[in-house]
Amino acid sequence: MTTGRRAGVSTAKTDILEAARELFAEVGFDKATVRAIATRAGVDVALVSYYFENKKGLFRAVMSMPVDPERIFTDALAGPREGVGERLVRAALGVWEAADTGPSFRAVLRAAIDTEDKAASTFGEFVASVMIPTLTKSAGISIETGRIVASTMFGLAFMRYLIRSPIFTEPTVEEMVATYAPAIQGIVDAD
Repeated sequence: MTTGRRAGVSTAKTDILEAARELFAEVGFDKATVRAIATRAGVDVALVSYYFENKKGLFRAVMSMPVDPERIFTDALAGPREGVGERLVRAALGVWEAADTGPSFRAVLRAAIDTEDKAASTFGEFVASVMIPTLTKSAGISIETGRIVASTMFGLAFMRYLIRSPIFTEPTVEEMVATYAPAIQGIVDAD
């Protein structure tokens, strides 16, 4: 492998994304290494960091996530434990409802339910290896409780944004916060 810039117009960023898509699909998020992705793309490993910061940033790009979900939930979980439910629900709904982030997250959710697509298992691995540990560490809860909170939150997302059941779409964001925040807080408090 030669280092340095390739001659001509660079396709490195696109090549890295394609290699990451392939490797995430083949071996999953956890087992796909940055070095293996760079090798498959035929680029210097430093370019992965240059374009995407790290493997999580590359995953966000592959899944077309416009924001860092780990950062959003880490920020939402910062603060007293007694407000975790409201902060978490408010942060999630804020991202899911926003014009600049909502469409991408709906696309990720759609990909996550397509069991024929490797994106579903890759997204599942990302949730299991990044999102749930972030939730459990930040909120000080067990993995089991983290699974319950995550499944409740993703259930809300699926019903409101993909299935679009009127009982989930008619309430305002504030009404959904008023309903879900105490439920999530109760799950956290029971741990």
